[in-house]
Formats: sequence, structure tokens, C-alpha cells
Amino acid sequence: MRRELARTTLAELAAVAGKKAPEGFTQDIRSWLNDRWAARTDTRASDTQEGSAKRRRHKT
Repeated sequence: MRRELARTTLAELAAVAGKKAPEGFTQDIRSWLNDRWAARTDTRASDTQEGSAKRRRHKT
């Protein structure tokens, strides 16, 4: 497996998998990844804002 991974790029592996996947699968994966990215971005922004508010309260 290591030998195969050493001579094959991720792009090539993705192309082969994309050809074998059922119709619509690629779009489903893209949508899922975009949703996960958005959820993580929203959570991080919220955590950052909450952390800043906590630090401001503790400085008194």
C-alpha cells in the first residue's frame, strides 16, 4: 500500500473514485463538506467571541 501511495497522487485517487461513485455522489460529498466547514467556522467564531467577552469580564 505504501508503494502504491508513493507513486499515485491524491488527485489521481480522487479521479478514479469519482468515476466509480454513483451518480450524484460527488455533489453530495461537496455539500456535506461545505456544511461541515460552515458549522466549524460558525462554532469557532462563536467560541472566539465568547472567549473575548469572558476575558473582558475577568479584567475588572
